[in-house]
Amino acid sequence: MLSSVQIALPAVHVSSPASCESPASRCCALAERCVVRLVALLTRLTDQTPLPRELAETITFVEADAAEVRRLLEVDDAADVRAVHDQPVRVDGLELIEASAAEAVATLVERLLDETRKALGLTSGQPIKPEHVTSGVAAVVGCIGKVALPDAKFLLALVRQELAKIPRLHRRPGPAQEAPPADGPVAPSGLRFKGQVLDDIPALEWRLLNALWQRRSLSVEDALDALYGGDSAKENALKSVKNRLNRRLMEAVVPLQVREKNGSYYLDS
Repeated sequence: MLSSVQIALPAVHVSSPASCESPASRCCALAERCVVRLVALLTRLTDQTPLPRELAETITFVEADAAEVRRLLEVDDAADVRAVHDQPVRVDGLELIEASAAEAVATLVERLLDETRKALGLTSGQPIKPEHVTSGVAAVVGCIGKVALPDAKFLLALVRQELAKIPRLHRRPGPAQEAPPADGPVAPSGLRFKGQVLDDIPALEWRLLNALWQRRSLSVEDALDALYGGDSAKENALKSVKNRLNRRLMEAVVPLQVREKNGSYYLDS
């Protein structure tokens, strides 16, 4: 067992590994889910240090997914995974040279967690629990933070390219299918983004998200107008809404955050 931490997956829909039609497509779907969580965590680290339980839960998830990716690559026929690449994956700064993006993800997670265990004084393969992280938050953040966010996002793009190519190798021709729905806020309280669906977003958070999606950037005055009819006394409340929305997106592993710069709010993905 990879960890004794027992938690429920967030209420978010990513590419479903269970529904994939081959070991190769399952492998890439797991790699995608793994690196999505890593990107979300690195994004969170740009704003603040997550709570120890958040760190431990993310580690549990990515370790389990990476271990299954490695098993599929080593035990099952992974030729189709490697066949979709014309050249090895090279990611600057990570020293990863692998035959596929899925392999690069597995290698990256293995290295990060090996370093994290050493920093926490744990043995190889020992589960990283919240109590371990509590006493070594700085060490954990230091290990995971070695990965540059742009590098992780680039790796995520490669995994998604890989995943998009593989189904054509396995799926039999069938009836024409409608194009997937477009990304963006879904009234009255939802969000669809890069294959993920988040529901039941509170009204003020959804209105901020929707306004930013429509205009990509809002001045503080425009944001106050969208949420509170221009009441300038609500600026602190606006910041609280932004923080709650970012926390909700982070917990749902949606790689999207609201940033504030030079008196304006904008969406960063």
